[in-house]
Amino acid sequence: MSNSIAIDNVSDIRLNTVVKSKNFLFIFFMIATIAIGVTIYYATGKTTDKSIDTTTDIDWSNPPCSPDDLSKDWKETTNPNMVNRREFVYKNTENKISFEKGNIGKEGFKEIDHWHRYNPNSTNKQNIYLDRNGNPVGKGSRPSHIESNCK
Repeated sequence: MSNSIAIDNVSDIRLNTVVKSKNFLFIFFMIATIAIGVTIYYATGKTTDKSIDTTTDIDWSNPPCSPDDLSKDWKETTNPNMVNRREFVYKNTENKISFEKGNIGKEGFKEIDHWHRYNPNSTNKQNIYLDRNGNPVGKGSRPSHIESNCK
């Protein structure tokens, strides 16, 4: 019987060690996650909810109706050869946006006035834009087309 008790004690010790190590890993992960979030916030001035863009003056949950509603801090950089598309750069951060005027009778987003937010950290067409919440999205994706609430 004493052997059985010894084995049970060893099992308990091992189980207790495993539980403690899992708790340690969980706590370490949570602290690291919080530390990274705080670092990102202080380093960039951005929160993870980027519908209110702290690097510009646009609230992307309610974007401007047209480029005429942009503040004077936006500089137009539109190529004169572009049709139905206007591009702008924010003077303080160099963030880029574009506005596409919809055409009645066209299909999909070409019929609707909408904005695009360029992703400053883009590496390819799959993350060239940001959605209204600041998440990277691909060219042609639904979330990359940000409609204003104006009609």
